[in-house]
Amino acid sequence: MENEKYYTKELTEKIYVGTENNTDENNYKELLKFFKELVERKRNDPIEGGLQAAIIILSDSYGAKINENDGSGAHFASNVNIVKHLKKHGIYLSESAMSRFNLHNEERKILYNDAVEIRVLDGKDKLMIAITSKQDINGFKQNILNKILQICYKLHEEKCYRSIEIGITAPDIQVEFTNLNDDSYEYIISQLKSKGVKK
Repeated sequence: MENEKYYTKELTEKIYVGTENNTDENNYKELLKFFKELVERKRNDPIEGGLQAAIIILSDSYGAKINENDGSGAHFASNVNIVKHLKKHGIYLSESAMSRFNLHNEERKILYNDAVEIRVLDGKDKLMIAITSKQDINGFKQNILNKILQICYKLHEEKCYRSIEIGITAPDIQVEFTNLNDDSYEYIISQLKSKGVKK
């Protein structure tokens, strides 16, 4: 295959997947498995700050994975490969392919036009969740975000981290990075409920 170093048939990290055709319970359980892996593998890192991971939510499906290279790979590479997986493109791109824009034109368009992108930084004591979207957050996306927040609150209650910080940037909702507690959880949930259309 031409430019073989840019392609791979398999990734080293598992992709956790859910779709709008799944039950709410199954989508929640799959997300819970992903966050349990984060808790098991959390670490401090002198350069990056911790293990890195990504979640992509599209209008009809989501995918979540720890970044390649044992959680030290690029978020953008994870984002592209999650989209490839959800769209059943059958082949993934290597980290070195990320500088070759022609190789991921389609995925970048999907990320821009139909994705909630979530960057995860998983430190030993702090979990950071940065949620961004170029589109309003509604429908299935809103539903999955609610589940992610429920799981984060559960991790807060179980004291899995000293702090869990969450921020949201989208056209219809802005939440400054805030430490998750009873009050901030209720505030973020209420912000999500007041925007978009519930599934």
